Amino acid sequence: MRILKLLPLTLIMIIALAGAVNAKALEPINGFYKKITSHTFSEKGIDLLNRHVPMLCFPTSLETNYPKLVNTLSDYNLSVINDSVSEQDSFIEQAREHHRNTPEYFSAYYSNSDIFMRRADSNVVSFMRSFESYAGGAHGMYGFFGVNFDSATGNRLTISDVCTDANKLYDVIVKRLYADYDERQFDNLENTVMKLIVEDEINFVIEPRGVTFIFNPYEIAPYASGLITATLFFDEHPNLFKPKYRQTLKEYAQSVPLFHEITIDLNGKRAKLSIITEFDKCTVHLNDQVRTFNLHNAQQAVFVHTADGKNYLYVDGVAESDGFSNVAGECLSVLKLDGELELYDRMPYTLRHWVDYESEVHETVWWLMTDPNSIQFDSTHPVGDMYSHFGAVGDNGIFSFG
Repeated sequence: MRILKLLPLTLIMIIALAGAVNAKALEPINGFYKKITSHTFSEKGIDLLNRHVPMLCFPTSLETNYPKLVNTLSDYNLSVINDSVSEQDSFIEQAREHHRNTPEYFSAYYSNSDIFMRRADSNVVSFMRSFESYAGGAHGMYGFFGVNFDSATGNRLTISDVCTDANKLYDVIVKRLYADYDERQFDNLENTVMKLIVEDEINFVIEPRGVTFIFNPYEIAPYASGLITATLFFDEHPNLFKPKYRQTLKEYAQSVPLFHEITIDLNGKRAKLSIITEFDKCTVHLNDQVRTFNLHNAQQAVFVHTADGKNYLYVDGVAESDGFSNVAGECLSVLKLDGELELYDRMPYTLRHWVDYESEVHETVWWLMTDPNSIQFDSTHPVGDMYSHFGAVGDNGIFSFG
C-alpha cells in the first residue's frame, strides 16, 4: 500500500524534472537599434514643423530565430510610418493656418518621438514609445505608450495576457499610486484604473523585474503632475503575473528616458531614478542622492544590472576637458548606483552609430543595449579604421572588447 501511495508522487516528480530539462532556457535578444529620421518643413523661409520619427530596427538573425516576431515588428513599423504621414500633413496644415492668421504669435510646431527598449529576451520584447508635440497654445503635450510582444508568437500583448487576477491588479496598482504620490493630485483615480483594466486598455511595459503601468498627463492627474507610473515587482507579487513573463535573466540593460522619474530594482530594493539635462550639465537623482556633472547635449541613457549584482548608469553626451577625466568630446559617462551615487569614469565611446547630415532628411542611428554581455558601441576615436565594436560590461562598468 505504501508503494501504491508513493507511485503517483514519484511520477509527478519525474514529469516535473523532465519538463524542467526540456524547457528552453531564457535567452537575451541582442542587436536592436533605432533609426531616427529628422525633418524640418518650411515654406517661404518660415519653419512650420520640426519632426523626429524613430523606427525600431533589428538584426537579420532575428528573422531566423523569431520569424513571427519579425513579421509583427515589420507590421508595427509600417503602421508607424502610415500614422506619421497622416499626422504630419495635419500638423503642417494647422501650422500654415496659424501662421497665416497670427504670424506675430507663431512659433514652429514640433512632433517628436523616441523609443526606449525596456526588455528583450526569448519571452518578451517590450519598449516605450514617447511623444512630445506642440501645436499652438499655452504648452505642448507629451506621453509614453508601452508596446509589448510575445517573442515566440509575435502577438501584441495586453494586460489580460500577462495578469492572472484583474481585481487584485486593480488593488495593488491603486495602493502603489497612493504610496508613491500625493493623493490630493488625483482625479477619479480608482474609476479610471478600473475602467482601463476591465477594457483591457491599460498602458504598461513588461520589464526584467516587474511591470510598469503608465499614466500620461490628464489621465488621472493634471498636466502639472507630470508622468505618473506604478511599478509592480514580480518578487512583491509572485502570483499576480503569469510564470512565462515572470521568468527573467540575471543580467539586463534598459533604456532610460530623460526628464522623467522611473522606478528601478537595486538588488531587491525599490529606487527612484531620474536624469535631468541642461545645456552644459547633467544631474542624476537616485532616491535622495543627487550627482551633477559636466555633460553637454545628453541624449541617451541606459541602466544596466549585471549577473554579479552590480548596477550602472550610462549617459551619452559631450564632455569638456576637466580634472575628472582625460576623456573629452563625445563619450559615455559611467555612474555606479550601488551605495553612494558615484560618477566613476568617462569612456571614449558612444551608442550613436551614424548620423546623415548630407540630405534634407537627417537620419541618426542609435544602438540599443539589452544584454550587458553582448553590446555594440562606437569609438569616438577609432581603433585603427574601426568605429563600431562588440563588447561587454566589464569591471566597474567599463566596456571590454570581445
